[in-house]
Amino acid sequence: MTRAHSFEKDTTYARLPNGMDVYVLPVKTTGFVSCTFCFEGGGHMVYKKQSVAKLFESMMPAGMRGKKRHIVREFFEDRGASVHVFVSSTQTFLSVRAIPRVFEEVCRYALTLFVHPVFVVADFKEAQTCLATSIEHAQEDTKILAKNALLSLWYAEGHPHWQPSLMAQHRELMCTTLEAVRSYQKKLISSIGSFVVVAGDIVPEVCIPFFQEVTAILPKVPHNFSPCVDMSCTKTPQKKDVVIYRKEKMNVDTLFGVPLALTKDDQDFHALSLAVAVLGGSSTGRLFEILRTKKSFTYGSYARLVGFLEGYTGMLIASAIFPNDVFVPAREAFRDVVRTWIERGITEKELMSRKEELAGSYVVRLASTLARKEMMVTALSMGRSLSYLDTHIASMQALTKKEVNKAIHTHINPDHLTSASSGSVAEV
Repeated sequence: MTRAHSFEKDTTYARLPNGMDVYVLPVKTTGFVSCTFCFEGGGHMVYKKQSVAKLFESMMPAGMRGKKRHIVREFFEDRGASVHVFVSSTQTFLSVRAIPRVFEEVCRYALTLFVHPVFVVADFKEAQTCLATSIEHAQEDTKILAKNALLSLWYAEGHPHWQPSLMAQHRELMCTTLEAVRSYQKKLISSIGSFVVVAGDIVPEVCIPFFQEVTAILPKVPHNFSPCVDMSCTKTPQKKDVVIYRKEKMNVDTLFGVPLALTKDDQDFHALSLAVAVLGGSSTGRLFEILRTKKSFTYGSYARLVGFLEGYTGMLIASAIFPNDVFVPAREAFRDVVRTWIERGITEKELMSRKEELAGSYVVRLASTLARKEMMVTALSMGRSLSYLDTHIASMQALTKKEVNKAIHTHINPDHLTSASSGSVAEV
């Protein structure tokens, strides 16, 4: 009989002398090794100039001393390896994947690039142009426009979920300098408060000494910054429904949402997560069943909790895409489904079905080494222990209908329900 997976028991942990935490999950026969470094500090270090963080992300992996960027890329490509940098609001992640034979070489090279990059003007201009183009395209992306409109109804400048207008983002991007990116990168680099998760065809007794040696290039200095955000910068929506018109669009992206006052550490978070999964976590959710299967208004409709990963209060957002000619009745049907869910809660049948689906999807994810590594990175970056990954499904399974509906009624006010839509329709 195959032993059940246990993140806590299967993972070897060590704290290195430089303060970095190492988590090693050996998985035989995978044929590759994948690791992710997590460093404190992200986009909110430069809250009002977040294009600095985006430019840094876009320019990585950069060149290094004596080697231009295209040579660096060829190094990774020749070894069948991949390197990726991602910047969240509060953290920065460096991910490396390679076959076991070249993993140490690739990982050392990638970390050296991250700590000692050489940013040149040509690469900076290329990244700036690419980001400017993406912003220009976003001005015609109805889903982005609807989401930005919804956030602007709830949050004011200073709040972590506030977003400047696309035009403001473009202006700020074009005013950003290469020196600002260099300065930003230097502030990220520290072993203190950082961790690395590595999974795959590895031996912990070999892996941990390697990371102790290779991370010696990281400065051992505490970070002296904090996110420049203010959770109190909220607004009372002046409208219940907003429509952003864009010509020559065949469909209308529509979002309904409610800003929430709880965080991921609230005792009701799991119960509310399960409730939202019933509403629209998959194609078996209530939104899909009513708006797609019964009424044929849309190809799909989903709901999720967002904005919680960094420890902030988050929000509920439900989405759907409607053809122009059915937008008005479809939006009202959408509103009715969400309001009914808020006011009446979920049924016992829905609860049991969703629990079964969650348990099944969790088992499927455990079959993937990359998925297991990402689960570990997500949990650790949220400040949770690995034991959380071993127990949270059981915690969800133990929830009752009464507890789930109580979470809905406690944290979601139907009077705060607002919508934002974008497409070739006029405001109704």
